[in-house]
Amino acid sequence: MKPSRALSARFLNERKHLVASLNRELARHTAAADTTRAAAWPDAAHLARWQKSAAHRLTTLLGWPLTDSAKPKVKTSWRTLGRDALGELRLVRFGVTGEYGSFAALFLPAKPRTTPPPLVIALHGGLGTIEKIAGLGHPTRNYNDLVTRLRRRHCAVLVPQLPLWRDHAEPYCAIEDLTARLNLLGHNSPALQTLTLRRALDAALAVPALRTAPVGLAGLSYGGCYGLYAAALDPRIRCLVTSAFFNDRHTYPNPAAVALGLAQSFLDAELAALVCPRALWIETGDKDELFTPSGARLEAKKVRALYRATGHAARFHFEVFRGTHEFNRAEANLDFLLHALGE
Repeated sequence: MKPSRALSARFLNERKHLVASLNRELARHTAAADTTRAAAWPDAAHLARWQKSAAHRLTTLLGWPLTDSAKPKVKTSWRTLGRDALGELRLVRFGVTGEYGSFAALFLPAKPRTTPPPLVIALHGGLGTIEKIAGLGHPTRNYNDLVTRLRRRHCAVLVPQLPLWRDHAEPYCAIEDLTARLNLLGHNSPALQTLTLRRALDAALAVPALRTAPVGLAGLSYGGCYGLYAAALDPRIRCLVTSAFFNDRHTYPNPAAVALGLAQSFLDAELAALVCPRALWIETGDKDELFTPSGARLEAKKVRALYRATGHAARFHFEVFRGTHEFNRAEANLDFLLHALGE
């Protein structure tokens, strides 16, 4: 028998062949999925027809709980938590599906208006909590004071809590573990998060002062991911600002961002096509530690062409800004958002 060092070298070489052959096989399947998806890319003249069919296909593909008709057992309830110079803070608990209930913070502006204020959903990322994104006793870090900036512009701001925190927050709730548990049952995270956002918006729009409010969404990282799904399937969202996630999903096949068989019909560009011609701002930092901007540029190029072909080029913006994995500190993204909401 050969010395162990020689055997290790041989097995290393075999592993290299294994990985190379596996990559070739997966590349073959990837190319086939890309071909199928590209053939179904919407024609601008028939976009509305494509969207109706595509929204149904996406809902069916994502499955439970979007396809579940069971009414949630948790009833919506509100509590006022306090006030400051910018307005009032309320806590809302709401049912999502069956036994599952979530909660959100709603900031209402102090400035009186004759019309409803814009309602903006501010959506945290994978290590986020309401306290972090809203700066309630915590530095906002890579959210860059998003909620406060919106409140200073006299927006109502809805901050839902999604079940995907794990960074020094209790009780422990990691998106990786949740995704594995959902997958084991034949489910996926995008479906659960999308319905959670829909239920949070239902609760906020039931507030008398907000019943006819124009709705926007601004999300960072996983917030940008689930915000894209939510906007794709909920036309009440007039404008989406998705930050630090939109990209080539083959390059970044994050389990918590995808569903079984998704690449056959929907990657990030196709989800964005479901938003068109509603306003869409996509941004990513040039020094993002998690995602390089090259894939985002390629996907955004397809979306930009669709907005131009439908005559709505001004409603789409893609930007690689100078920054890391963060919500852009510049105000242009919020200017775009509020302009789309009629402000």
